[in-house]
Amino acid sequence: MTIRMLIVCGGSGASLLGQRNVLGVHAELQIDVSRAIEARAKQSLDPYSQFVALDRNVGTVGLLFQEARYWILQRVSQGSRGSAYIQAGVESPPDIQHLQLLMDCLSAPAPLEQGLAQSPAIGGLAIRHPQNQAALEQALERVTAPLGVGPENPVEAWIISSTVEGAGGIHRFVGAFLANFLRRRYVGTPVRLNFIRIGSLTYRSVNPRQAALNTFFGVAADAAFALQIPQDFPEATTRWFYIELPDVGMGEQGASLRTQMVEMATKVMMWEGMEEDLQRLLSHNQGIPVAVARMGYWGKDFSEQWKYYEALRQLRERLQELLEPNYQQKCVGESTRKPQFVAPGLGEWIERMGNEQFILQQMESGWRFPLYRMQGFPKGLAEIQKLVGQWKEALEALVGREWEELQAEWVVEGVLGREPLRVAEPGEAPFGSETWFRQVEEAHTAKAWVRHLLGYDLRVSQPVEGENLLEKLLTAAQRVSSVLSGFSPLKKRAKRAHEVKESLIEFIQILAKVDSLLNLEARAYHFLEKEMAPAYHILEVANAEFKNLWSQWAQPDYTQYITQEGPEFSFSEVMSERMALVRDEENLQAYLRQGWRLPAYRGFPRSLADVRTRVAAWTKALESLMGVKWVASGEFRIKKVVTVEGKEQEELQSIEGWLSKEENTWRRVENAHFVRAWTWHLLGCDLREGNPVQKSGTPLEKLERLARKLTRLQFLARVPLSWWLKKVAQWMSPVLGEFFTTLTYVDCLLQAEETATKVLEQELRGDPVVTIRNLSEMLGRFNRMTWLQALYEGVRRADLASFKHAVMCGISGLSERGLRQILGLGNRASIEDIHSKLSSSMGEMRINDKVVEAPWWAETPMQPTLSLEYRLLPILSPKLQEQLQNMAKEHFSPFKYLFGFPELAVIAFSAASMAQEFGDILTAPTALIRPFVPLVKDVLSEWDYISAYNVPVRQLEVASAGVCGEPLYELALKAAGLDDEDLKKIGQYYMLYRKQHK
Repeated sequence: MTIRMLIVCGGSGASLLGQRNVLGVHAELQIDVSRAIEARAKQSLDPYSQFVALDRNVGTVGLLFQEARYWILQRVSQGSRGSAYIQAGVESPPDIQHLQLLMDCLSAPAPLEQGLAQSPAIGGLAIRHPQNQAALEQALERVTAPLGVGPENPVEAWIISSTVEGAGGIHRFVGAFLANFLRRRYVGTPVRLNFIRIGSLTYRSVNPRQAALNTFFGVAADAAFALQIPQDFPEATTRWFYIELPDVGMGEQGASLRTQMVEMATKVMMWEGMEEDLQRLLSHNQGIPVAVARMGYWGKDFSEQWKYYEALRQLRERLQELLEPNYQQKCVGESTRKPQFVAPGLGEWIERMGNEQFILQQMESGWRFPLYRMQGFPKGLAEIQKLVGQWKEALEALVGREWEELQAEWVVEGVLGREPLRVAEPGEAPFGSETWFRQVEEAHTAKAWVRHLLGYDLRVSQPVEGENLLEKLLTAAQRVSSVLSGFSPLKKRAKRAHEVKESLIEFIQILAKVDSLLNLEARAYHFLEKEMAPAYHILEVANAEFKNLWSQWAQPDYTQYITQEGPEFSFSEVMSERMALVRDEENLQAYLRQGWRLPAYRGFPRSLADVRTRVAAWTKALESLMGVKWVASGEFRIKKVVTVEGKEQEELQSIEGWLSKEENTWRRVENAHFVRAWTWHLLGCDLREGNPVQKSGTPLEKLERLARKLTRLQFLARVPLSWWLKKVAQWMSPVLGEFFTTLTYVDCLLQAEETATKVLEQELRGDPVVTIRNLSEMLGRFNRMTWLQALYEGVRRADLASFKHAVMCGISGLSERGLRQILGLGNRASIEDIHSKLSSSMGEMRINDKVVEAPWWAETPMQPTLSLEYRLLPILSPKLQEQLQNMAKEHFSPFKYLFGFPELAVIAFSAASMAQEFGDILTAPTALIRPFVPLVKDVLSEWDYISAYNVPVRQLEVASAGVCGEPLYELALKAAGLDDEDLKKIGQYYMLYRKQHK
């Protein structure tokens, strides 16, 4: 077994901590300043989550430099040299000058707890402090000792760092330290060091100049490390992944988005579903195994609260199914193993009952069968058991044997032969465990077969489709009772004994079956009653939470919305044209003569459905009057603040556009409620139920009043005299114009209300956007807890936050509707539309109101010799996955679909190798540093510049950008464009690694 570790150096990737199960890592380690660690360290109770605070045992830069002075004085003996990356002491002239310049020019009193000043030089010195080395040793000891690390259990470490931060200068030391630690503690243990490096473009807004310099020197040092480390530690291998992410700007919002993107990119590269293909890509290059990656995503995510609602909605159904499954469909309908009845002792009883002389003797000795006359089915299990108990006692008395001697049971054909229908005793297995689920399934299966074989549902005391053993038993009992006790004065006992023997044989065969089934039912009921109590508790909490969310989202208090600024209404340009048609007296007179009438309605509408019916009839009548099709002659719009070229300005948006453009589902629901509340308010409806309220001054009241007036006026048009019709048209024209205006207004309100209602129906009652896992499914690979157990743990703690977290852990993937929403597609989008969207770009990340794709390293197109491209998606339905894969084949797509990504995200990812030939150790590092060469040459051109404060500024920039004691790969520096003079300047502060290209 490979022991996987996550090591986060600095702030990049810190959000990955605490997700060991998701990432599939056995242990995690964070190395940063204490201010960045404290919050997580206090919350973490995980022994496999460790922290090293770089400033805790050092304090200030001055104290760090004080310690570093001893390193200059300390000489490393030849016999104890070891790897240069972890050696004690500084002895080479460039390293001594490097350290001396830092000590001379940097502010000694600066506290390290405030950060490492974006200086890899400070970070590199801090991690080498003896106290920090001791802390790192202890942290590694704590996480590796219990895991059984050794030659048979090698280590794979994922080391995350940026090329920009001060802590970005510690990753090489950490990798070498880990290799040395394993060599000393666990001899012969292989270790693979996977370095994920987040490039300078990601942090360009923070300090672009220093970010670029840090990246240049960091990558050059990475290349030297990759070439040297296999010589220092033959058990170690390295892999390098370099990735850029879009710059998201400054501030909290930018930092939060940057953190999310780094987390997502890292998860992609650490995902075991990528392992095989990435290994194949890197094996192409046996020189320096480097891959340059791009990662983009489609950015319409769902809010946490919405995912919680969707998961709860489905969880309640899963729990209900667990507690009360559809027995006919789930158990019996799916089963291919019908139970068979066996009773080894039944033969002897049948033999005696077939002997009429034996029966006669027993009757003469006083044996009686209980009187029974069938009058419908007994009510409930207890009444049936009472009857069965009486009949068992009677047959025991007849035969003179104990009923248990029958050894009756129902069996099924299993792998090992016949197996009884088993029902466990309560408490045999922990609640929610794998064994527990099997026992629950067995109990439900037993109850299902009892129901089917009896032909009777004992829960509701109703007959059901089945084999009707209960009815047959009651019929047989009545037959036996009738033969033995029926009124027939001339029938002798011998005659009765003769007639009853066949009925008794049939009766005991059925009774034995039914009795065994009732015993199964009783045991299953007892087991489920005891074992399902926690599940009922979970369902109770889930129902309460769902009801709370439903009351917030489906039935909020609408009075809160009408206190806000409402939508604005305006008539369109077509209104004046239509008004002229409506008020045209000659046209109206002609139509009145032809019998045109406005539909009349009695009484005020009682619901919005009534209003819609009336409005539809009135608009149709006006269509015929105008001679043109009815169109909305007005529009309600929402005032929204938008950012245009960095400036905020107000913009009016149509209600439909406002609702459809909102990406956040929760806010879309809120917006829909806002629209519906205002439409109800403006129409004059009750704000709780949305029913019209007859009140003076409302549009509906006005519409009804005008309609009644028009009805009275058009009644006058029955007199077919031209001069009179002309007079009626003159009276009706202004009223009809006012009616048309009000009707248009009401019609627009109804359309807005219908649009909002459709959004609510779609979001609250439509197909879920996420899918959930089975209750029996394990969560992660380390805690070995099923989802049901996690839910009960959240309930048991009586902490809704814990319960919510447990519910969210059950989300497993996306539905087809959810996938469309993430991609920003409509509900009618086809599979081809989905594939086309995924093919069109490397993601659509929304940053500062702009949509951007995944960038290449330093925004410089690479020239890969081998590349891989993917679209990573969470679990989808098998059908949808197959359709997308077929679509990719049909269209010869350049990417491959991978499903099962452990996040609700749709990712575009590509990785490229730039090795030109086998063993190429030059092309990749050269390509990575070349974009920064112009800036480096610019800095070097002012090498001797001294500031007014007597500081060699350019030399200090160079010295601060790299780690003292760690060499740079000279051949890559030359190939990237630096000349000998440039290298001579850099060589004043850095050793140059001179391994030649083979």
